[in-house]
Amino acid sequence: MIPELPQKVKKWWRGLRTFHFSGPDHVEEPFPAKNEGLEPVDEPTLDDVTDTTRNVTEVLETHLSALSEKLDSLDSRIQSKDEQEESRKDRQISGLIDELKLLKSGLYNQKADALIESLITLHLHFHMTIVVTPEAGVGPFPSLLKELEMILQANGVRQYSGGEKGGPFDGGRQQVVSVVDTGDESLDNTVAEQVNIGFETADKIIRFETVTVYRFVDKV
Repeated sequence: MIPELPQKVKKWWRGLRTFHFSGPDHVEEPFPAKNEGLEPVDEPTLDDVTDTTRNVTEVLETHLSALSEKLDSLDSRIQSKDEQEESRKDRQISGLIDELKLLKSGLYNQKADALIESLITLHLHFHMTIVVTPEAGVGPFPSLLKELEMILQANGVRQYSGGEKGGPFDGGRQQVVSVVDTGDESLDNTVAEQVNIGFETADKIIRFETVTVYRFVDKV
């Protein structure tokens, strides 16, 4: 807000002669005669001008101070917004890195699982060869079978066998490959024969033990 000018300054300003510029043929109007249509005007003193200048300066300083505070506030908000944006980007990058690690881990686990499945299949093949062909029991197959078991154990895989003949069938650990009819009702849903051993880790079964199961059939 512009400060109020002192009365002396106002009167002095109103008493100044007005100039009208109309072109190159401009002729200045003569000064009005002394006291002709004008009230006496006291020229402002140096103190009046100084006070007015001081007042204007104070107002300007006040406005500049308020403007400076607004600029500082705006700068703070901009910095805060930049920091928030930077923090959001950091979280996104961190999330992407974590996802990449999980992806790599998942791919590694998939490859490891596929390799273990292949080793188990090879182990079962050697095992069946020895069972079906007695002559193979004196060749290289037993030693190869032992080495495969050591490799599997080193990777946390162990074999299990619970399919004893006449034992109860366990659907959570065994898989039926065929059914054998029997007239003995006490043998119903029990293991008739083990076909292949099973393989498991500490937290899951990788390959179910395969068995044949008795099924009671009333022949009467």
